Amino acid sequence: MKTVRHLAFAVAGWMALAFAAAQVSAQVAPLRIICPTNQIIWTCGTGPVAVPYPAPAVSNNCRFPAQVSCVPPSGSLFTVGTSTVSCAATNDCGERDTCIFTVTVARDTTPPSIECPTNRLLRTCGTNRVAVSWPAPTASDNSGGNVPVSCAPPSGSLFSVGNTVVTCTATDNCTNKSTCTFVVTVDGDATPPTIQCPTNIVAWTCSSVGTVVVYPTQPHPTIAIRIQPSVAVRLREVCLRLGRLL
Repeated sequence: MKTVRHLAFAVAGWMALAFAAAQVSAQVAPLRIICPTNQIIWTCGTGPVAVPYPAPAVSNNCRFPAQVSCVPPSGSLFTVGTSTVSCAATNDCGERDTCIFTVTVARDTTPPSIECPTNRLLRTCGTNRVAVSWPAPTASDNSGGNVPVSCAPPSGSLFSVGNTVVTCTATDNCTNKSTCTFVVTVDGDATPPTIQCPTNIVAWTCSSVGTVVVYPTQPHPTIAIRIQPSVAVRLREVCLRLGRLL
C-alpha cells in the first residue's frame, strides 16, 4: 500500500509540474522573425546584381539561440525584376517562424530632374565685361544619389554686354542626362540720369548789392546766389514806392 501511495504522490507531482510548465510556457512569447522592408536596387545594365540586405530581426525567449536562414541569402546575385526572399527562424525549443520580402532590381533609364536659377540681369558702364555668379541648379534622381551638375559657361565667368544663354546639365550614375537653360543679360548703362529743377523764383530786395536766395534741390542742399545789380536797382525802386504807400 505504501508503494502505491508513493507512486500516486509521484504521479500527482509530475502532473503539477507539467501543468506549471505549461502555464509558464503559455505566458512566454513564442519565437518571432521580422523580415527587412522590400529592397529596390538600381542598375545601369541588364545583368544580375549582387544585393546585400539587412538581417531579419528575431525575438526568441528560448534558452537556446535561434537559427536564422534566408533563401536566397544576402549578397546573392539577383536578376532584373522582382524576386522573393524567404526567411525562417528555428530554436531548440521546437519553435519555428517564417517571413518573406522582395528584392527588386530595376534598370535606370530615367534621366534626372534639374531646375535652373532664374534669369540674371547686371548693369555695367560702357562695354566692359562683367563676372556673373549664380546659385547652383538643383538636381535629383530616382536612385536617390547625388547628381553632379555642370554649366556652360560656368558660374563666375566674364559676360559681355547683351544676352547669353547658360546651359546646365545633370548626369546620373547611368549617364542619363537632362538639361535646363537660363539667360544672363549684361546691360551697358548709357542712359543719363534724370533731373528736375524747382519752379522759377522771384525774390525782393531793397539792397543794391543783391540778396541771398535759397531754393530746394535734391537732396535739398542750401545754395546761395546774388542778384545782378541792374535787377537790384529795380527792386530797390519798388521797395521805396512800397515804403511811401505804407
